Amino acid sequence: MTSLPLTPHLEGIIEKSKNLSLILKRNGVDVDLFFHCFLNDLSQSCKTIFRNVGVDPAHLLAESRDVLSKKRANKNPTTKVKTAVRKLLKYAQCLAEENFELDYISPELILLTFFDNDHCPTVLRKIYPKGEKEADSTVFAFITECSLVVKDFEPSSKDGTLDLDVDTPEDWIDMFSKNEILSQFAENLNLKAANKEFDKIVDFDGKIDELATILCRKKKPNAILVGPAGTGKTSLVEGLASRIVSGDVPELIANKVIYSVSLSSMVAGTEYRGQFEKRLKNIAI
Repeated sequence: MTSLPLTPHLEGIIEKSKNLSLILKRNGVDVDLFFHCFLNDLSQSCKTIFRNVGVDPAHLLAESRDVLSKKRANKNPTTKVKTAVRKLLKYAQCLAEENFELDYISPELILLTFFDNDHCPTVLRKIYPKGEKEADSTVFAFITECSLVVKDFEPSSKDGTLDLDVDTPEDWIDMFSKNEILSQFAENLNLKAANKEFDKIVDFDGKIDELATILCRKKKPNAILVGPAGTGKTSLVEGLASRIVSGDVPELIANKVIYSVSLSSMVAGTEYRGQFEKRLKNIAI
């Protein structure tokens, strides 16, 4: 549909839209149906945008459900993606390439595109009619928040090129020996993933996509996984390492190596003040 790849999260939304088209007996995926599925499966960054603007996505989802319920069923339902959606994706591609210099289409770009007059779904036209001061203010807030989030994904290199010299599992394994302290206090998760030591993760694809997206940001690329024991924090990191080894991640992190550092091992055997700090500094370097 576009020359630029969609994120796996958006690919999933497209598939859900096709399935819903059959369930509702529609003659294809239109903008309203696509927007409904998008709202029903918001990425974490899009949820943050809604929260910052002060809009409850559940309200929009209810209105969207009402819009879809009023459309007639078709005798010959299909999963065809309609021209209007293809144009929407094409417009998002233009934004990605010309405005933000991205090499992929993210959920935030799609949300931004929904607020363009030529690609706006029915529910947004209904709730935010053009010309009303409050509605225009809300739309402007959405556009601003989306733009700020998307800009965080710009490549940080000055010439726009990416350093992909390290592009094989063998190279990743060699990188492990460049810092001797890492071999003492850390595990190379890329190596373990390459050796098929991790179990296949089920129903975590969306969370892994979010984790990869956060790490691609230009500003604040820091991911903190918080939760009780047994909720899958370690599995998410292992899943990301497996994705890197298989090449199923954005180019910005395609050559990265994930290490699991054992703090207990670093503390063990420290007899004098400053030994632990020295070990930690060596790892950071």
